[in-house]
Amino acid sequence: MNIDFSFSELLVCILMILSGGLGYIVKRQHDKIQSIQNQISEKKYNVYNEVFSIFFDLMRQGKGYKIGKGKDNLPDRVIQVKKDLLIYGTDEIIKQFSKWLNACNGNSQNDNLKHYIALFTLIRKDMGYNRTKINRLDVLELIMGSKEEAKKFERDYFGV
Repeated sequence: MNIDFSFSELLVCILMILSGGLGYIVKRQHDKIQSIQNQISEKKYNVYNEVFSIFFDLMRQGKGYKIGKGKDNLPDRVIQVKKDLLIYGTDEIIKQFSKWLNACNGNSQNDNLKHYIALFTLIRKDMGYNRTKINRLDVLELIMGSKEEAKKFERDYFGV
C-alpha cells in the first residue's frame, strides 16, 4: 500500500489541527472572561442594591422605621458600600455617591435628593440600561407616590 502525500496536503492538515486548537483556546478564554464579567455584574448588583436600600431605609426612618443595630447599623453599611464601590463601581458612580453622602451631611434635603436621583440614573446605566428613559420626574414620582407631588417638587426645588 502506497500512501502519497503532497507537502500542501500535509500543511493543510497541520493548519486545520492548529486552527482547531487555537479556536478551542480562544473559546475557553472567552468563557473565562464571560464568567468573570458575570461575577462582577452580580457583585455590582449587590452593592448597588445596598445603595438603594440605605436610601430607602433613611426614608422609612423618617416614618418610624428603626435601622438595625450591630453590623446592620447605618454607618457600617455605608462603610461596606464605600469599600464595595471602590472595587466594583464606575468612577462616575463613586463620585456621585460621595456627592450624595456629602449632601446627606448638609442641611438641604433638596441637594440630597438631587444627588440621589443622579446616582440612581448612573447606577441604572451601569447595570445595562444605557438608553434608559427614566428621568428625574419619574424617580420623584416613584419616591413620592404621586405625579402631582413630584411635578410640584421638581418645579419648586429644581426650577423646572
